[in-house]
Amino acid sequence: MMIGNRLAFLIAFLFLLTNLNCQRDADGKKPLKSINLNGSIKYRSINLSQIADSVSYIKLGKSSDVTLSNSLDVDFSENYILVKDDLTRNLYLFTKSGDFRRSLSSKGLKDNEYSFLSDAAIDEANNLIFLLDSRRKKILLFNLDGAYLKSLDIENRPLKIMVLNNKKILLFTPTIGKEHAKYPHVYILDYSGKVHFKVDLVEPFKKQDFYSRFCIYKYKNKMKFWQTSINKIFSIQDTGKLYTDYIISGENLVPNEYAVTGKTSARNLDNFLQIRSVIETESKLYFYVVLQQRRDIIIYDKNENFFYKLRGGKKAILGFDNDIDYGIAFLPQNQADESHLYAVLPSEFFLSEFEKIKKHSIRESNNRHQIFIEFSNTVREDDNPILQIVKIK
Repeated sequence: MMIGNRLAFLIAFLFLLTNLNCQRDADGKKPLKSINLNGSIKYRSINLSQIADSVSYIKLGKSSDVTLSNSLDVDFSENYILVKDDLTRNLYLFTKSGDFRRSLSSKGLKDNEYSFLSDAAIDEANNLIFLLDSRRKKILLFNLDGAYLKSLDIENRPLKIMVLNNKKILLFTPTIGKEHAKYPHVYILDYSGKVHFKVDLVEPFKKQDFYSRFCIYKYKNKMKFWQTSINKIFSIQDTGKLYTDYIISGENLVPNEYAVTGKTSARNLDNFLQIRSVIETESKLYFYVVLQQRRDIIIYDKNENFFYKLRGGKKAILGFDNDIDYGIAFLPQNQADESHLYAVLPSEFFLSEFEKIKKHSIRESNNRHQIFIEFSNTVREDDNPILQIVKIK
């Protein structure tokens, strides 16, 4: 009996190590976790109320000369929404209620214009909007009224800009292969353009013929970022100190020997599990993954040390079944801040789902559902996309 109990304990212990291993960062000061995205993760249907307290909708207003595509990158401040249209490469400012305020700059060669709008960020407290033009190696500064203030010259061509604390900004460039990496991957500079820190990431490939997908987000007053070719989640503070918070592994990920031998290419990446983006909240990590053209969301519950894949609920749409206002199923695309996730919903999609929802009998006493119905009745097919925002628990 004693041997059986020891054997059971050993098996349980080895299973725990396989799925979540505690290690330490390079300084030995901070425990980090190894997350194994193995192939045995099960699908689950989950109600939105299990992760969220509320859901709301913002219809981005229209202007006579501005129509948004459905490919949007959104940055939230206390009273504004900064929207970068990834299809048209234009930048717009809206209020938190969705009212259109103004377009910001335009493509051109003047001092207040950009050649290629790579990214943008807003610092409402200091009345500033930053436009990153990686092609011209410049950051353009505007105030919230749209007036051009000045530009900052930079030495590299980053793809992402984010506002830090203490009037500093972070510039990020993903790995591109050792043969092409001429500058550090992370720059931290102040609003005058003075560079305070430069940080290099390890370039795992000598040659890299594929695009490194990446995401970067703010969590607990630290910037966190992840990218395809490294499979680690890093955090960096405005002091320039870089930590590894999570190491991501799994039987379907690109084998390490491919990085060493250079076998990895754009042609054969489809054979492996590719992480497209990561979202982190207080209790969960959301991994958007693709394996052989199948798209999934793998969720890691930090508290329960448990993995599962999200699948469609009662309405068979991939996402959390919306039992809060019985509206559109929620598929998080990004995070507005540490307590809010959002999705961008094309107006045509919103209306087609609304028609399906109207066929279901919902008790009229559900006030939240009535608010959703009233909002939905204001949406038209030619409207700009709708932001679905969820406040997480």
